[in-house]
Amino acid sequence: GSSGGGGGGGGDVGKAMAGLPSPRGGGGVAAPPTEQVLDAKRAQNVAITMSRFGKVTPNELVTGLLKVDATVITADNLKALRVCVPTSDERDALKDIDPSTLERRNKAEQLLVALMTVPRLEERLETLQYYASFSQRLNAIQKATHVLSTATREVRMSRKLPRLLTFILATANYINGSTPRGGAFGFKLGSLHRLGDLKQNKSPHTLLHYLCEMLEKHEQAELIDVGTDMPTLRMASRESLAQLDQDMKVLRDGLQAVEAALENLDEEGTKYPQYGKLMRTFHTGAAKKVAAATKAHVNLKESYKSLLKFYAEPPSSDSEQFFNQLYMFVVAMQNAHADLERAREATEKKNRK
Repeated sequence: GSSGGGGGGGGDVGKAMAGLPSPRGGGGVAAPPTEQVLDAKRAQNVAITMSRFGKVTPNELVTGLLKVDATVITADNLKALRVCVPTSDERDALKDIDPSTLERRNKAEQLLVALMTVPRLEERLETLQYYASFSQRLNAIQKATHVLSTATREVRMSRKLPRLLTFILATANYINGSTPRGGAFGFKLGSLHRLGDLKQNKSPHTLLHYLCEMLEKHEQAELIDVGTDMPTLRMASRESLAQLDQDMKVLRDGLQAVEAALENLDEEGTKYPQYGKLMRTFHTGAAKKVAAATKAHVNLKESYKSLLKFYAEPPSSDSEQFFNQLYMFVVAMQNAHADLERAREATEKKNRK
């Protein structure tokens, strides 16, 4: 602390006085450091957010937000600013601050006080974040919808797959003969992977190798390349329709939030009409795009449901699992056939010697 002016008093008295509240009316004793409203951790987190914006002051930052400055309203910046929204307790504590003491306060409290001047702050940050991330979010949804729709159509229209599954069933029934496992009417696609696990007596070859040999023997070798009917399987095996459902909900909910924000907007006498102009223009285009994405999503769900029914799979089967088990089977078939080809080449080479 600093000792008061005006005359004598030793340094000890000055030190003692520094720790006491400053008497009103001055007496020449300097004001003590301002008591902080935010705890240290909260102040640090807000300060970290402020550091994203370089040397911009809290007031300049808020002005940028009000003017919807493109350098301020990036998706990442808005996500960070949403963490800084003052709680109701912080608002109560900060609203009575004497403006003349604001400069002596830390940057974190200065930012929160500045943010409190933004009308409907949380709503504005949420809708601007939706605006800033809309294109990226929509593109990801369109890509997933296209991949899943294409794969669904390919599997449903495949001529090879039903023939191959029929051949597998006939072969399995032949092998199982009169055992209780024989005479089966069908099997689940999820059991296809077992063909690569079951080995013939002491042979390195599996049932899948035997199946390839049988297909060649019965002049149906083209069914080994069943994957040529379904080139999108690999990409579809990484997409989840359940996740797409969630992403679509977020997209629609965000648009509704924008609509609500525009209804709530009171621009009478406003100094900053930029937010309203931006969001009205954005909403017009976004509404059409969300409607188109919703239609494509509904069509996908219907065609996928029909595909599951065609292959007698449970209606709850997620696309990721469904397409992945088919894709893994296609790859395993190709690998088994490649093993047989290599074995034949080795035998021919040996015989030539």
